Amino acid sequence: MCTTEVSNKTVEHKKSFAAVVYIPSNGQSSQYAIPMHENQYHLGPKSLDKQRKVGKQVGRKFITRAMDGHMDDIRGIIQREAKI
Repeated sequence: MCTTEVSNKTVEHKKSFAAVVYIPSNGQSSQYAIPMHENQYHLGPKSLDKQRKVGKQVGRKFITRAMDGHMDDIRGIIQREAKI
């Protein structure tokens, strides 16, 4: 997936904030990014090679795993954007 296609924005609600992840519908990764994140996705040879090379799980819930692994960074972004 081309990671430069993925962007984010912090959105303010009445009593909370939300981190929104955008994947453009016309982007190279749009055909598989959401299905890979949401569904049981069968990894192709390149994904399996990457998984072996980096020693980390790839595929399903990749957005959630990335967020879980960087909570301090995300908290800092929200604080900057919300000017807390």
